[in-house]
Amino acid sequence: MNQRILLVLILGVTVYSTKAQKVLHGFNEYGIYGDLYVPQFAKEMRNTLGYGTGFFSNYCITDIYSVFGRVGFRSINHANLDLNKSSTFHDLNVTLAGGFSLPQLSGTRLLLGVQPTRLVASSGDVKLATLSHLNTLNIYGGIQTSLNQATKLELSYTYPVYKTNYDSYVDAIPQVFSVGIYINFNRYKATQNEYLKMRKTIEALKFDTLYFINRSCEGELSDEQLKFLLAKHYTYSAFKVLSVADIENGLLPKNPIHFAVIGQHYYGLGEPLTTGIFLLDRNMENVEFPYKRHVPIHNSTLNCMGSFLNIAEGIKRFDRIFTTPPVLR
Repeated sequence: MNQRILLVLILGVTVYSTKAQKVLHGFNEYGIYGDLYVPQFAKEMRNTLGYGTGFFSNYCITDIYSVFGRVGFRSINHANLDLNKSSTFHDLNVTLAGGFSLPQLSGTRLLLGVQPTRLVASSGDVKLATLSHLNTLNIYGGIQTSLNQATKLELSYTYPVYKTNYDSYVDAIPQVFSVGIYINFNRYKATQNEYLKMRKTIEALKFDTLYFINRSCEGELSDEQLKFLLAKHYTYSAFKVLSVADIENGLLPKNPIHFAVIGQHYYGLGEPLTTGIFLLDRNMENVEFPYKRHVPIHNSTLNCMGSFLNIAEGIKRFDRIFTTPPVLR
């Protein structure tokens, strides 16, 4: 694997990672990781996969800046097929890095730091006692992106500050690319925080107003008709239907708790247009767990809700999400 291939992988992963992630400050991540290493030897040596594993943690200072650390074990094979010599070196390493989150790619951060390393064992043709650089210092850089709430994918590069190249081995840690998976054991705490946050806003909504935005098909449902159906079937809180003119002129409520879109909207970033009732937060973004973001209203006509009966049943289902306690997952 050369540097151009790694760059393509990094770009592909960062473009893929667009799902919004909530940021918790403090020690928001800790867990275990596993790495596959691709060492970059001289041409006469064979590049073989190495492996590593260990523990990691992350301290989030702000939504942008964090401090990342990990302690790991690594095993890398050094081999020269022409000389018929092969050795495997094992090391313990500590990584300390600063993190910089990318606002344009939520759930993605850049890492840059140092990696002190100690060679602790060897097997094969080269014995540990003959090595000069048992202790080395590496420069570490990487990019991490969230695959879901529990796991991250990391692509990284490690460069030794000093090393000595021999015909059949490197007297230090060679420069390496790595691909790793991180499993965060703190996801339950993140879920709890989202649960409590949403419970708080939903409880407050009971004594406030839910603002509806009508995005039904043309001629399907007027604002007056929507008010009539809501008055009959929506019971959880007071409501108000915002007119198109108010929305276009920016005449929105000053301190809303939630909005709701009825008609055509998007279930999430990168999702196709669909139809139903969507619960939004105060910034008009789709809510996260634990409440449903979308109550579908099915109809044979693409992207339209259909009859008043269909719409009324959808409003009833939407009303029930507030009175049915969500389950932690």
